[in-house]
Amino acid sequence: VPLLRADLLGDAWEGNPSLPIVESMLAEMPADKAGREQFFERFRTDIVKQRHSYGVSCWHSSATESAAMWDIYSSRGVAVKTTARRLLESLRLGGRRTWFGPVKYVDYKQTAVPFQCPDNLFFKRHSYEHEHEFRLVGEIRSEERRVGKECRSRWSPYH
Repeated sequence: VPLLRADLLGDAWEGNPSLPIVESMLAEMPADKAGREQFFERFRTDIVKQRHSYGVSCWHSSATESAAMWDIYSSRGVAVKTTARRLLESLRLGGRRTWFGPVKYVDYKQTAVPFQCPDNLFFKRHSYEHEHEFRLVGEIRSEERRVGKECRSRWSPYH
């Protein structure tokens, strides 16, 4: 199962903290200029590092097919019919830390989306609710963090 690095998911909000979280973090910001600059640099670095450290495999979860999903994603994906149980049983995890579950669709201006991965990778904006997404999230090992769209994971039966 290929994992897409979290920073390449395509939605600028995805994997980032929501407005309520940012506001609470800003309340803790140092008052002096040097402290603020250090605060923002650490904040930016933490987000980049987290998004480079986790990969995502996205699955449409529905009892029926979706014409919209075919129209949107058929040119850059494949269709595999399975159950969550069969999918998870088929993976060779090799000691990799993994998480899975349904995506929650929220208003990023009102809902406190966690700052830390992998929790924040299970949230998306309401405008994506049509996806009915189930996700696998896994840590990407340092040797897999290469530039490119996909990080070929050791989950693949072809390795």
